[in-house]
Amino acid sequence: MVSFVNTAPAGATAFANAHHSPTLDFFFKWYTKIAEWPVVVLAIGLALMQHVKTGIWMGLCYGTEAIVVNLLKTTLHAPRPRIELGIENMHTIAGVEIHSYYSMPSGHTAAAFIGFGIIALVSNKRWIHVVCAFAAALVAYSRLYLGQHYLRDVMAGEIIALLILLVFWRLHDRFFHLKFERKNAK
Repeated sequence: MVSFVNTAPAGATAFANAHHSPTLDFFFKWYTKIAEWPVVVLAIGLALMQHVKTGIWMGLCYGTEAIVVNLLKTTLHAPRPRIELGIENMHTIAGVEIHSYYSMPSGHTAAAFIGFGIIALVSNKRWIHVVCAFAAALVAYSRLYLGQHYLRDVMAGEIIALLILLVFWRLHDRFFHLKFERKNAK
């Protein structure tokens, strides 16, 4: 695991960071923040509207994700792309602080995948599932674009979030017997 953390292929980050424009800079500077609290509030709110137990359970799911991600970040203390690429070689955006460590896994990506995953799970509309998948993936890409993470960091965030969400949703169904109808998904 240590060699995986210390050998960070910067290709995807360098590519995403190098292909920039003022419009994308503005968009990703603000879009990445959707994972900080807006999607959390929306997801838990929608889950609460489905059923109080579901909302509380999904809140616990979020909490578990945050604990796991932060434990991994502090344990691994992995360097961020600015260490390997050099800040002078990166495109930076005013108002976006480029961090140096605690790269692995991406907390923004994990939060986005949990949040949009909850929204998709409590919805019975296929188009919402597609929008949620795209929205979560776009947060992951924003982390590369902004030069904050390596591809392995966002992939680890995705995997952690999806595994935690899967476990919590299965336990939710088992303990609360609250399966949501998906017959008429469109």
